[in-house]
Amino acid sequence: MFKDYQQDQGQLLPQSLNDSISPDHTARLINQVIDEMDLSFILTKYSPLGQKAYNPKMLFKVLVYAYTIGIRR
Repeated sequence: MFKDYQQDQGQLLPQSLNDSISPDHTARLINQVIDEMDLSFILTKYSPLGQKAYNPKMLFKVLVYAYTIGIRR
């Protein structure tokens, strides 16, 4: 139903996203908090028809992080 979403997927440089983010970075806190949230009320709204959607948890993480660093547009 959703596009593939793997945070631990290996890359050429850096080999993992975790390698480029410090252990005490705000993004890690946001990631942990949103992963623990129950977003099933959002997941039930998605249709299996049509193009695969981006994972709502990933989109929510991006939105919250953007607001945290002052991006509002």
